[in-house]
Amino acid sequence: MFFTAFRILRNYEDAKDIVSDFLKYILEKSHRIDYISNPTAWISQSIRNNAIKYSQKRLKTVSIMEVSQELCAAVPDYDFIIRLDEILNTFTELENTLFEMRFLIGYSSKEIAKETGRPVGTIDSDIFRIKAKLKPLKDYF
Repeated sequence: MFFTAFRILRNYEDAKDIVSDFLKYILEKSHRIDYISNPTAWISQSIRNNAIKYSQKRLKTVSIMEVSQELCAAVPDYDFIIRLDEILNTFTELENTLFEMRFLIGYSSKEIAKETGRPVGTIDSDIFRIKAKLKPLKDYF
């Protein structure tokens, strides 16, 4: 259960919280769980869904400015900060969302496609364009 949540959230504490909340839910609602034919699959899917919901809530609260501040703290180079800010300001709203889902949360193309309702090939093309826009920053990593 923990691995499933951690794979989606990429954060130890958040994954631990998701699993503990889910276990608490199972204990509270154990009388309603008897009808489940495949408990292992249900648990796995429930953890996955809870982790995705949590990451979407977190995604809504993460702004591009916060992302640039985190990246700038990691790479304290003034030129990098200016270039990153310039690049992020050129992103469309869709590109911002895809950037956050792929590079901050770590979703795969399939997961992004499922969440956005766009074809996987289109997501891959969009990610390719985002990477192309970020290429000027490759010298900093």
